[in-house]
Amino acid sequence: MICRRRRRNWLALQLRTRQRQIDYQQVGHSNTAEQLRIQRKLAKYRQKYLSHKTSRIPPWGKVIMQIVFHIISKKCFNYVI
Repeated sequence: MICRRRRRNWLALQLRTRQRQIDYQQVGHSNTAEQLRIQRKLAKYRQKYLSHKTSRIPPWGKVIMQIVFHIISKKCFNYVI
């Protein structure tokens, strides 16, 4: 019983995959309203990711900032890095 269900699911996935490949190969597929909306969303999130990546502190920078904060908060200026 389980094997039949899995086989049917596998066949459904294969059929859907083939159908999508055929759809993507059609002329004008990338100019549909749906595809343009998806491309806009991807571009927006790509831009957000890149801006966040460039503005974030690198992991080793966090350690240095913690050491500096520790030095300032404890007022122990004889701390050697």
